[in-house]
Amino acid sequence: MALIEVIDRGNEVEFTAEFLNADGAALNPSGASVTVNFLNADGERESDVVTLAHQTDGSWFGTWDSQEARPARTYWCVRSSNPDSAEDGYFELAGNLANLADDSTS
Repeated sequence: MALIEVIDRGNEVEFTAEFLNADGAALNPSGASVTVNFLNADGERESDVVTLAHQTDGSWFGTWDSQEARPARTYWCVRSSNPDSAEDGYFELAGNLANLADDSTS
């Protein structure tokens, strides 16, 4: 899964995943999702689960809206079911006073 390392707060973050076996052959899981763990407006860690949609090319796709998150390291975990697999990672959610309408302390 390729991922940009810094994303500006307020954007939708796109997740695209392909699930492969150990030999690199495509798997066809029965479902997939991504859990995004972020810092909320109160400065507490929170998680959203985004269901990924199966695409005609065999990949899985979904978006997460970063509008309610604060700038901070943001973690993600993509999971498939039947067969089960997972991949973890993170990105930096960037922001400044110009894009933080509800938070003047960042």
